[in-house]
Amino acid sequence: MASLLADQGTLADLSSKFSGRIPVRIHFLDNSSKVFLSEPTTTVRDLVTQCLEKYGVRDIPFVLPYFSLFESRNGGAIDGALAPELKVQEAIQAWNEAGVAKTAKFLFMIRLYLPSATGLEFRDVVASRLGYAKEDLSTAQYLSEAAVTDSNALHLQFIQAVYNVITGRYPTTPEEALTLGAVHFLLKFGRFSSEKHKVGFLGSRIFEFVPVKHLKAGAGKNGMSASATADWERKLFEEVERLSEELVDGEGAVNGDSEDGEEASNGANLLFNLHNQAVSPQRRYMEAIYRMEPIFGSTFFKCTQKSVSALPETLQVAIYSDGLHLCDKNKKHLRSFYIEDIFRWGFKPAVMFYFEVSPDNEYGTGTLEFETAEGKIMSDLLTDYALSFLKEREREEERVSAGGSGAATGRRGPQGQQVSQGRSNRTGGSAMTETQAVTRIQARWRGFSLRNEWAREDAAILLQAIYRGYKARVLISKIIEQMLQDGQL
Repeated sequence: MASLLADQGTLADLSSKFSGRIPVRIHFLDNSSKVFLSEPTTTVRDLVTQCLEKYGVRDIPFVLPYFSLFESRNGGAIDGALAPELKVQEAIQAWNEAGVAKTAKFLFMIRLYLPSATGLEFRDVVASRLGYAKEDLSTAQYLSEAAVTDSNALHLQFIQAVYNVITGRYPTTPEEALTLGAVHFLLKFGRFSSEKHKVGFLGSRIFEFVPVKHLKAGAGKNGMSASATADWERKLFEEVERLSEELVDGEGAVNGDSEDGEEASNGANLLFNLHNQAVSPQRRYMEAIYRMEPIFGSTFFKCTQKSVSALPETLQVAIYSDGLHLCDKNKKHLRSFYIEDIFRWGFKPAVMFYFEVSPDNEYGTGTLEFETAEGKIMSDLLTDYALSFLKEREREEERVSAGGSGAATGRRGPQGQQVSQGRSNRTGGSAMTETQAVTRIQARWRGFSLRNEWAREDAAILLQAIYRGYKARVLISKIIEQMLQDGQL
């Protein structure tokens, strides 16, 4: 499973065979993989671009920062996103030096969940078409009216959502898990057949369709029993049969090319009747995922805190496109803080993450601190979302100026809370001084914006200088749930 085809020889041997280039295998979360040739100068950003091109995703220059290559050194746990400018062969050499080249692999994943990468119509465009202000358009109304604008981007959202569901990153009730599993089953195996699809058909592959958490629920010391697994498979087939009634005649779109490890999908051409429209299984699946507010699109970090008595000591801090959520340890939503309302954020390496807001809140404090070893990752992720938020906002205003949507307005969070938004002021010209940059950033959090032309690295350095005071950028591995492998996590 190694990303480098290590069994063909050393890095030097491979390079000589391919005129300085080496074959690199990139894995995807649907257990498929694709092989690319990497030159000594090839960066992570280059391979991400090639992955997006391979999948036929639109508007690649704009959405490129939202995707990344992640590494898994042991072939199971995902360790974290690699820096875009990192040379791929240097990463592979580091694996060789660490003695993990035979197990390590690259994974292509979504890192930032933002409107331009969903594959659906923009919310402001749908609102304008319906004659609504954007903040008055409910999630249900939006989903019932939004058309698919990029089926390939939607497919990438889908395969990552499946991974998040079966690994428990997106918690589900048994009923939700069965419905999602049934849609996935129909996409994978096609229409239900009572003669073919019986208990025992899936065997160990039941883990691909039902979250392990549910399969293990009630298991004794000896683990899951065969009868319990069979019962889940029976329930899954009952739900598959029920959902088959939603299928309509027609021909859907097939996404992606078949590559190593990727089996043909017998249900790729199936269509579901959703909101009186014929939609693909991927769209049907994502319909349920989009409604998982504030779960969908959030990256969760388990933390502890002792400074606020009104909050649980152990909780989850979820970072997403508009700011962050505080959730209990089971990911139940407690409170949201939006980017516009956060004055600053930062971290102490391997110790804590913090952010500052107005003290006029139910917690009676303007500084919230969370003990975690992943503070650097959390701070960088929130920084990237803040910069991307501005970029998305600027594009929305361009649509408004071009007459493509209604007036730019506020947004509402998962609890219906309105979020104020300032207007974006684009500027050109030469590079700003640090003093000018400080002034501009501070002004943005009061209702203005950063220049879209700022490079991510420069902006991160400026934000660090303003909000954190740290100069060094440390590498901290983010350990998340074990990947599904050989029928188990």
